[in-house]
Amino acid sequence: MVVTSNHIRFLYLEDISSLTSFPTEGLPTLQTLTINKCRNLEFQTEETWYNYKSLQELRIWNSCHSLTSFSLDCFPALKFLDIWRCPNLKSISILGDVSDQSLSCLETLHLRYCPNLESFLQGGLHSPNLSFLSIEYCKRLASLPEQIGTLTTLQDLCLVNHRSLVSCPQGDLPPKLQSLVFKIKTSPLCIDEWRFQQLNCLSRCEITGDELVNALLKVPLLPNSLVSLHIDSLNDLKLLDGRGIRHLSSLKKLYIVDCKSLESLPVDSLSPSLKKLKISDCPLLKFLDGTGIQHLSSLEEIDIVKCKSLKSLPEDRLSPSLKLLIICGCPLLEARQTYAPMSIEKLMLHDSILKCTKMQILIPMICIISLLATREQVIHHLEKKRSSQHLKEQGGEQGSQLQ
Repeated sequence: MVVTSNHIRFLYLEDISSLTSFPTEGLPTLQTLTINKCRNLEFQTEETWYNYKSLQELRIWNSCHSLTSFSLDCFPALKFLDIWRCPNLKSISILGDVSDQSLSCLETLHLRYCPNLESFLQGGLHSPNLSFLSIEYCKRLASLPEQIGTLTTLQDLCLVNHRSLVSCPQGDLPPKLQSLVFKIKTSPLCIDEWRFQQLNCLSRCEITGDELVNALLKVPLLPNSLVSLHIDSLNDLKLLDGRGIRHLSSLKKLYIVDCKSLESLPVDSLSPSLKKLKISDCPLLKFLDGTGIQHLSSLEEIDIVKCKSLKSLPEDRLSPSLKLLIICGCPLLEARQTYAPMSIEKLMLHDSILKCTKMQILIPMICIISLLATREQVIHHLEKKRSSQHLKEQGGEQGSQLQ
């Protein structure tokens, strides 16, 4: 089967095993092409792809299994490229001069699950309008593009799980970066050269790896503009050092996930601007610093998920601004009295459950007990009791009026 037409603008191909090639004369009007599960489709020569002069968006999803190399500058109008599960792809390159304007239109570049990708733009990535770059789960990739700081329009950078990486970008990070996801556990780091403090636009950061996290948390390297910080997949960290977080006056969300050795969390070292704190999959965490939680005066939500060693919550010391408390998969939580602030509005619980001893629209007291229930059951139960209480109050008011 061969695709032919001179008037197609949008083309979506899915699960067509008989599709083997595109017309050699090209599809000159084609703007958007998505290829999904077309494993037998073969890319033609680079000269043929130059005939696709109008192509702006290209998605190759689990297709073109014979493809071993891809040249970015084959499509002069290309703005968006997403390659996912291309098993034999080995290199992404540029055929022409890397300093010319052949990639001037490219805005989004996403590479995912290409297990044999070894080479990615070794001469550098010169794309003056690139705003999103994501390279994920390409386990044989040994190096990343050089001089990544020259991408002055880049806003989102995502680098995830490259097991063979032997060098990281050197020099400054892109100055207008707003979101940084760096999840590479073992890699040579250039933290001093990256100059995190100068990233005044950075609002979201996700980091992995004991070496990187330790370096960033010991001293204030992160910029004050940071709003959300996600730390996960740590093996050795026992105590969260908050010296690198305390100064973050704009920080609203902190996620601590899959820290296998974390035993305690001195939350008094966290920024008082924090509104949401989530701790998940920390099997050795036994307690929280209650005094610190009380002094997080802006904290509205606490999520504690799958912390199997956690035995108790701080007694009488939950944040006075707390509105939502989520506890899930903490089977060792002991029954004890904990006074919740008058601001608390909703509980979402599973396995270890908080039961209201006095149910009102605001919950003045909660008692931790051992009970199994789904989150949906708990929420339904609480909302049902709240409605019932409201009806009783209305009935009482009507009865008083009748009297």
